[in-house]
Amino acid sequence: MIPVSPVNELARTSTFVEQEWNNIVSKLPIIAEEGSNITWLSLLLVNGATVNPMESLRRLPNSSMDDGLTLSWALYNAATRCRDFVEVNVSIDIQLTIDVSVDVYLSLSN
Repeated sequence: MIPVSPVNELARTSTFVEQEWNNIVSKLPIIAEEGSNITWLSLLLVNGATVNPMESLRRLPNSSMDDGLTLSWALYNAATRCRDFVEVNVSIDIQLTIDVSVDVYLSLSN
């Protein structure tokens, strides 16, 4: 595990991270048990977002941050983790109402 940085994706491919996560990291008590207050959890969850971004984003706000890591940086990194061939199915309904009023002033001068 190396510090949280966008350059991580160059050194640690999504395939490697997935294998590491599934074979080793996901089985660690710090990950498997909810409610851990160990600060390393924040780093592991950012890394784990490559495999399961929604679970990482769910758990990060309640995790203690490692020294030098802010919640906003952790959430940003988790949300933007590159994962090859992963589709996130999200749908949203938006209703937009635009109220336009125009005031017209005529000035007649001779």
